[in-house]
Amino acid sequence: MQLDKKLSGKKAELLEGFKTEYEVYMDSDEYINHLEKVNKANDDDDYKHDTDPKGFKLYKDYLEGKFTVEPYVTKVVKRNWQDADLHAKAIEFFIKNGKLETNLNLF
Repeated sequence: MQLDKKLSGKKAELLEGFKTEYEVYMDSDEYINHLEKVNKANDDDDYKHDTDPKGFKLYKDYLEGKFTVEPYVTKVVKRNWQDADLHAKAIEFFIKNGKLETNLNLF
């Protein structure tokens, strides 16, 4: 929630700066070698399912608005129903994202 609050007005400019870094990483030997390992791995291996080990794609999706932390926030608030400080932060998060009315039952 803190990261979302900190980056809320800066996503567009951060995305412009991040695009080149993302492209460099996707073309790097490190990433290509990792993908080869993932493709050769057995289904049991932990890294078989992790095609984005450094979180570059997830961060890019977040900056583009394709990913949100709302499901995680909702789950944490449900599990910690007695934590008033957490609920206060979550209310601010839901108001900012226009989701307060749909999540009022959590409080």
